[in-house]
Amino acid sequence: MTKPLVLYHTIYGSARRYAEWIAAGLGVEIQPAKSTVIPLSPAPIYFVGSLYAGKIAGIGALTEQNTVWNEREIHLCILGMQPEYNAEHLDEILAANFTAQQMPHITSVHFLPGAMDISKLKLKHRFMMKGMATALSCKENLTEQEKMFIHLSKCAEDWVNRDAVAPILAQAMVPEHI
Repeated sequence: MTKPLVLYHTIYGSARRYAEWIAAGLGVEIQPAKSTVIPLSPAPIYFVGSLYAGKIAGIGALTEQNTVWNEREIHLCILGMQPEYNAEHLDEILAANFTAQQMPHITSVHFLPGAMDISKLKLKHRFMMKGMATALSCKENLTEQEKMFIHLSKCAEDWVNRDAVAPILAQAMVPEHI
């Protein structure tokens, strides 16, 4: 079997860290999704990217290449700005990022704990986040996710954890994936 491809898109570095750990476990090199022309082959793809307002950052590098969707498995590794992710919105996330023809090729989806440091955000994203946090803090009965958003508008957190890739690598080692 052809070696898997580990592609990543990162803005602030967390996705790259995960991609490096996954690639090391699979014995391959990482490649930035944006500049990679994906070869026509059955090699599985592991795409590592962050979730921003329901969109997977950098996923266009994958979805816009027709050679990706020919008889291959796509494993999504999605980072969020929280230590745990509630997968109740998974169908909405997939529908917002993939066509109906692409969906059957998505073999697995793994949510990984991300990081957030508002001081590292671009100026416009800092303003947007601060504005949203101010609006949310006026609201009654905040959800846990809203409370976390407000917290992250004031404090940096980093939940990136090498152990989080263990289930991804364990799944890759199942005989049909070798």
